[in-house]
Amino acid sequence: MKRFASILTVLVLILMVPMSFGACKKTEGKNEEQLETTGSNEIPEPENQETSIEVTEIQSGTIGPHEIPESEYQEISIKDTEVLNREGVSIHILGGSLGKGPTRVLKMRVVNNYIGNQDIQLKVEKLVVDGFSDTPLWERIYEMGTTTESEFEFNTNLGNSIGIRNPGKIDIKFKVLFMSNGISYYPDVTLYTSSYDASKTYDLPYAFTFYDKNDVKMSVLNYEYFSSGDAELQFLFENITEDGITISTDHSEDSLVNGIPVYLNVYSMLDPGEKTVYSTHIYKNDLENAKITKVDTISMTLYYKKDSNYKNKIKCNPFEISVQ
Repeated sequence: MKRFASILTVLVLILMVPMSFGACKKTEGKNEEQLETTGSNEIPEPENQETSIEVTEIQSGTIGPHEIPESEYQEISIKDTEVLNREGVSIHILGGSLGKGPTRVLKMRVVNNYIGNQDIQLKVEKLVVDGFSDTPLWERIYEMGTTTESEFEFNTNLGNSIGIRNPGKIDIKFKVLFMSNGISYYPDVTLYTSSYDASKTYDLPYAFTFYDKNDVKMSVLNYEYFSSGDAELQFLFENITEDGITISTDHSEDSLVNGIPVYLNVYSMLDPGEKTVYSTHIYKNDLENAKITKVDTISMTLYYKKDSNYKNKIKCNPFEISVQ
């Protein structure tokens, strides 16, 4: 009887081996599939992300030599303007002047007699010059009980880009942070300079517009090669909608140089009614890695999202430009 039980046990073990082998093989196959998916270079889409395609045909154009309208940088004057006057803190813009080249200087007086007896930090969150947005890196700390004459310097490159050298309207969003208790104020101010002309418009006949729909307009303004071996592609983005929008590239394959993948990053945020001149860099090392010695064509795909429906990503390209 014992011998029969031993024989029966051996038979059961022999029958279980193929089943176990099959189960292991199936599990290994599943792990391999998971590894292949995880190792993909594709950027995963955010959950609940929808993509709408608005333009499917390639928009083709040419960027060649063109002249920027001529004008000289001039001194500008600005009336004394109050930015903030609250709880012992006052901020005034006293006037403006011309710096070197495209640099503009706003003269300010900051008085910190805050009733809470603490230092404050003043920061420029956003700057809009003649409707064109910028985000300057400027901030200062003002100690308690001080009156300080400050200068806010910023560069307006609109002159070299589109010929606007003397700003007429300057919109600034400040942040005032009380450093001990963390309370912040966000005063906005609009300045009209001596160069302001409500009827002033800009005309850019050389711009290549590759998207103009639903009150969003995108154009290529210029391609410039530098002696360092780097280059720059310059865009004009315009948001005429009542929403804020974000314009971006989403994947590494969204850009090609001479038909070869070379990643060109675009990420620009515009408030309602804003325009911006945006530049993306083409780096020498990336061109050398792709064995490109001369740029002939640049192809890109851009997307944008509205703040009111940020889950819907709108694909509005591709386009291709020939560089002359």
